[in-house]
Amino acid sequence: MNRLKNLIYTLLLITICLASSCGHREDITVAQLLRAEAVMDEHPDSALTIIMAVDSSALATPADSALYNLLLTQAQVKNDVPADYLERISKAESYYRRQQDKPRLMLALLYLGEYQLGKGEYDTAVSTLLEAERIATDTKNWFYLGLIETDISSAYLNVFSFEKSAKYNEKAVEAFHRSGNTEYWNYYRCSLANSLCNLGETTRAAEILDSVMVKAQEMKDTVTITTVWQIKVSVHINRKEWKEAIAAYEKVRQLDSSFIDAQANQRLAYLYCKTGQIDKADSIIALLSANHNNVYASADSYYESKRDYKQAYKSLLRQKSFTDSVLRVAALEKVSRTQSQFEELEMEKKNLTIRNQRLMLTLIIVCGIFVIAVLAAYIIARRRKLNQRLNSLVMKYNLVLRELEASAREHEGLEEIGREHDSCDASSPAPDRFATLNAVCDEYYRLRTKQSAQQFIKRIESLIFSTIKNPKFNSTIFRDIDAEHDNLISQLQEAKTPLTDNDFSLLALLCSGLSYTAIAIVLDTSLPTMYVRKSRLKAKIAALDFPRKDEILTLI
Repeated sequence: MNRLKNLIYTLLLITICLASSCGHREDITVAQLLRAEAVMDEHPDSALTIIMAVDSSALATPADSALYNLLLTQAQVKNDVPADYLERISKAESYYRRQQDKPRLMLALLYLGEYQLGKGEYDTAVSTLLEAERIATDTKNWFYLGLIETDISSAYLNVFSFEKSAKYNEKAVEAFHRSGNTEYWNYYRCSLANSLCNLGETTRAAEILDSVMVKAQEMKDTVTITTVWQIKVSVHINRKEWKEAIAAYEKVRQLDSSFIDAQANQRLAYLYCKTGQIDKADSIIALLSANHNNVYASADSYYESKRDYKQAYKSLLRQKSFTDSVLRVAALEKVSRTQSQFEELEMEKKNLTIRNQRLMLTLIIVCGIFVIAVLAAYIIARRRKLNQRLNSLVMKYNLVLRELEASAREHEGLEEIGREHDSCDASSPAPDRFATLNAVCDEYYRLRTKQSAQQFIKRIESLIFSTIKNPKFNSTIFRDIDAEHDNLISQLQEAKTPLTDNDFSLLALLCSGLSYTAIAIVLDTSLPTMYVRKSRLKAKIAALDFPRKDEILTLI
């Protein structure tokens, strides 16, 4: 019985020790991962060392495994360690997507996109990186946003979409600038200049390169300085500045003695050929051929400059087996299918010229017929529209004319009213006397700017002006007001006041019973201006030292 108890106690003790040991190992592993994550951006080599020392068997939770997979991938990429990390980064991406951990999901998408980019899966890579771009923008992680934008730019550059490549290079430069990382910002302006050069915007590219060079010299950044000179070669070639391009190549060789890239040498041979230095060009091509550097330096441009089209064609065919550009492969496959036509190149040129001439003549005829048909259709449609508009205007004019003629007939006694005002013995003014005149003035004021009503306007102008523009109109009104209000106007005129003749004329009109529209017509001004003048007159009268000024203000 005692032996059984001892055995049970021993097993419990062992279990407790093992559990304690496992928990301790898990704590150490998590601490290592977090320490590696903390130093990843500043010291990626140290981060890789820490992660390689992690015991992967101690990863007890999915969170630990996902972090391990992400950090190991990140450290290998930053230290240029070749590895097939697709499975690891895919697991990390799936986990962080489920957990909605945006910062780490962004990193997982970045390295997944870079893997797809390296495999030539450009469409898939762009889709992945665009999602990472959205997260980086939302979280305002400007440095990694810059890295993402450069990868998207590279994807578009590989499929020869130079405009989009330049667009994302520009966004990358802006992101690095916002991150405050001057070194990356200055270096990736070189990529922007290269994209602009591909688009033919050599002037802007050269300006950016000069600015980058100044900053790089301040920072003593030899890598960026060398890159600037490399891109300047392309700028000079695009401008057909062959000697300047050769000088830029020599500058690159001085800065980087290991600069013996086959593609660069092939372009240098092309430049030597352009400047007439055939011997130097031949020696470079011979050296490249001896070293079997056909991956980049197929020398087709070199042979083309020497007008050796057959060798240029063969060089293109050799390049077909080595290039990794989808667009280039498709173009070269098309060339290989027309090899028999190439052997009859001269005859084909003549036939092509004849066909082009016939095609051009056919296109001119077809375009001429099409243009004539379009013009005829436009003219017909235009005439139809103008006719419809004219008919509409005529109908509107007739309606207005009939309406105004009816109004004129209704108020046919206006001329007699005018003659009554010509007489000095006219009766006292009353607002009702001018009701008809005011109605016609309102209609006149509304329609006097419309061309369709000009005939009617001329017809009623004589009726209106014969009445309200009579020279004796004001004096008659003042006389009547005096008679009704115990010599009010006479006293005002005799008093020493700052009122002008124009003020007295406006006062007479306002006391006459005419509408504001009619008064505006008499003054030959607009309604708003008439209101302003009325307000000023009232202000002047209110400021007078005249005992009966309140009576005058009530009249106007």
